Amino acid sequence: MRNTALLTVLALVGCGTSEQGGDETTAPREAPAALPAAAMPQPTDADSLAALTPSPREVIAAMKAAGLTVAISDLVPDRELSTAGMSNNLAAVWTGVLAADAILTGADSGQDEFVQRLKAVESGMGQLGAGAGLMATLTDAITRVENGTASREDFLREFEEVLAMKVPGEGWGPEDDSGILVQAGSWLAGVNLVSKAIVVAQKEGAAQVLLRHGSVVDHFLHYVRVEGPDSAPKSGLETLNQSLLEMGVITRKTELLTLADAERIHALTEAVFASLVGEVPTEPSSGE
Repeated sequence: MRNTALLTVLALVGCGTSEQGGDETTAPREAPAALPAAAMPQPTDADSLAALTPSPREVIAAMKAAGLTVAISDLVPDRELSTAGMSNNLAAVWTGVLAADAILTGADSGQDEFVQRLKAVESGMGQLGAGAGLMATLTDAITRVENGTASREDFLREFEEVLAMKVPGEGWGPEDDSGILVQAGSWLAGVNLVSKAIVVAQKEGAAQVLLRHGSVVDHFLHYVRVEGPDSAPKSGLETLNQSLLEMGVITRKTELLTLADAERIHALTEAVFASLVGEVPTEPSSGE
């Protein structure tokens, strides 16, 4: 189960520095080829994993605490709900994105839309080969939502706990080798939402508070890179790899983070989402 503290996690300031500054929307960035080995820690146990992957509802709480009052439902777009044709790596990330969308909009979305998102997550977990017990839990929970026998608040809490039940280094089922990529997708959707809210509200101070997450970037880079900073990214995750590298650079800036930084982080997450559904090349645009 989770024991995270999102405000602490998102306020983490990485120990590295960046020589890049200025307006990130007008000047191309050149992301480093790799982070130092010391910045690529080996994940240890389930508690440390949970501490680095805040839940979507904790993201909402952090946004409110930072003074962002933009309606969440207005920020989460309609997305492709199917993972059909995706490799397990891509399906895992996209399933995490869809799970975050369901949770983030759970309090405001209509019943049909909510259930559609939940069933898309169920389908994605099934594609990953999730165990029979987990699938039965998901199916039962979704059925209770459809029948109106479970409150959304209770369901969302249970849903987050199910998705957080992940042992580092293992898959969701005996044939799954996607690691923690479901959590990576969920976290990425949260970062996308936060950065977009900052830009929409033009609240520059919130960027400094909510987008300092270099340690989280390092954590997920370990899995994307398979075995360490010198390894090639897992198949299909080249855009995620490049975006995480640049996000690490941005969030470790010695200067205060700006609206331009929030815009760039939003663009990097959008590039990952688009690459997962085959809409853009694998290399994220640096903006002009």
